Amino acid sequence: MIIFNRTKSCSVDESEDGMLVARGTFIDTVHEICLTLHVSKDTLEIVKAKADMVRIPHPYCAEAQAEDRKLVGIKIGPGARKAVQNAVGHAHGCTHLADLALDMVKALVTTNYRIQQRGKSEEEITAQYVEELGGTCNHWTKRSEDHKKDQLSVAK
Repeated sequence: MIIFNRTKSCSVDESEDGMLVARGTFIDTVHEICLTLHVSKDTLEIVKAKADMVRIPHPYCAEAQAEDRKLVGIKIGPGARKAVQNAVGHAHGCTHLADLALDMVKALVTTNYRIQQRGKSEEEITAQYVEELGGTCNHWTKRSEDHKKDQLSVAK
């Protein structure tokens, strides 16, 4: 018998006004939290955030919903993890809202890579990924190491 279950989901749409609209849901046995982030496609800055604590286990949890406004101004990129945690996590936030927001930041980073791929060749895309993603996962670390070996052998 399942005692506990959790599902998180994120999607990102591109709007015609130069915005990325990220929607996330966090649903488990005791919570249902929705978060929508509007992010400038040009600056990758969160310009609007709306949390909705649909189902919560305790009355005080509802207070954390108002912390969503603290996400506005955060730029997607280096330092975003700490900024999100400080904005909606910790003592007066909600660990689950912060968790969802962090997953959405990751989705937005991936979306930005997809946007940057437009009009580039496969070789250009791979070179960018090798440079930027080496050290982030086994695949890109190995590709980065292989690329560096290739560059050394060409230089000799």
